[in-house]
Amino acid sequence: MNILLVRHGETDYNAQGRMYGHAQVSLNARGLAQARAVAKRLSAVPVARIYASDLIRAVQTAAEIAAMHQVSVHYDAGLREQHVGDWEHLTIPEVVERYPQHYAAHSADPAHTPYSNGESFAMLQQRAYTSLNAIIAAHQDGETICVVCHGGTINALVCAVLELDIAHHRKLWIDNCSLTTIRISAEHRHLIGLNDHAHLVDMGTHP
Repeated sequence: MNILLVRHGETDYNAQGRMYGHAQVSLNARGLAQARAVAKRLSAVPVARIYASDLIRAVQTAAEIAAMHQVSVHYDAGLREQHVGDWEHLTIPEVVERYPQHYAAHSADPAHTPYSNGESFAMLQQRAYTSLNAIIAAHQDGETICVVCHGGTINALVCAVLELDIAHHRKLWIDNCSLTTIRISAEHRHLIGLNDHAHLVDMGTHP
C-alpha cells in the first residue's frame, strides 16, 4: 500500500507568514493553481480513496484531486493542522510582542509545549497517527491512498513512521502541494518520497 500525503495549496496566510492552525482560510489564486498541478500529476495514479482534513484549504485541494479521479473525499478532523490557539492569525513578531513569556517557553521545547489554548506537536502527532492507522486498516495491500492535509501534520506523520524523536520535526520542510509518499507492508513502513514538488517547478515552490 502506498500513502500519498499531499499538503494543501498556498493561502494568503502562508504568503504573509501568519499562523493559522484550525482557522478557516481559503486557498489563494496561486494555491488553486498548485492544487490543479498536483491533481494533474496524480491523474495517472490509481488512487483508490481520498481522505482529507476538514479545514477549507485541504478541502479545496482535495476537491481538485477528486475531480480528476471521479471519487469522493472522506473528511477526518484528526488530519487537521496543529491547533495554535491564541497565536492564530498572528505573525511570529506579533506573537513575540503579545506573548513574550509563552513564546520563550514554547521555543525552549516546541515539541512538547502546547500553544496557549492549543496543542503541542506531540498531541498533533498522536491524533494524526491514529487517523493514519485507521485509514491503513481500512484498505487492502496494493492500494494507493491519497491523504490531503497540512505541513505540520505531514511532519508529524513522517517522524512517527521513521520513529524519529519529534523534537526533529522542524528539520523537515514540506512545500504547498508537494507529495510525500509512505509505503506500507505487513512488516515495514518506509518513507519513499519527501516533499516532491517536481510538478510545481514552473510556478516555483515558495511564495
